[in-house]
Amino acid sequence: VQERDEMIEFIDMRGQLRPADWPADGEPQTNWEAPNEDIFSKSEKKWVAVGKTSDFPKNAAGAILYGETQLAVFNNEQRGEWYCTQNMCPHKQAFVLSQGIIGDSNGTPKVACPLHKKNFDLKTGAELDGDLKIITFQVKIDNDVVLVELPTEVEVDAILGTNGMRVKQTECIDLAEDAIKVKPASEMKAKASSTVLMAKPEKRQGGSTI
Repeated sequence: VQERDEMIEFIDMRGQLRPADWPADGEPQTNWEAPNEDIFSKSEKKWVAVGKTSDFPKNAAGAILYGETQLAVFNNEQRGEWYCTQNMCPHKQAFVLSQGIIGDSNGTPKVACPLHKKNFDLKTGAELDGDLKIITFQVKIDNDVVLVELPTEVEVDAILGTNGMRVKQTECIDLAEDAIKVKPASEMKAKASSTVLMAKPEKRQGGSTI
């Protein structure tokens, strides 16, 4: 089981701990910028099993851990669609998009960050009425198994890993403890606990694997 990664810095105030104040817009750790182009366009990808459809609430999302990266998987039952994005809202670098509200804006599926109501297109990752952007990944369902098309953990961690995104001044909640943890392929034979789901490459017809 992946160890808990503390994402919040607490400060001592009169003998009691509380989350540090939010950084102002424009200061470090705010308005994270996604790469201008598809950063993983040339990466070799595979379909990774991140859970069963029943693991994700209807018309809402669940958080998963892929290596050191938090991702949000959205089950939009009203549209019959699934999406996967980074879990970090780029506005304040808070890992909370999986707790956002799914909606629709003129036919565009969106998620509203629960903290400051920034709205993002769940298909393209673009902020609606703004300049921010989040990274998205393809999702498909196969026999009630949710599969996300992902590059290697090393590549994803280099861009989205929590070690490089740790928020030191925020009041956001830490989802790492509750996130579904996806184990690397090298540990696929290990016994899964109730909080751990295995990363399973999809099988092609004939028994070969991707």
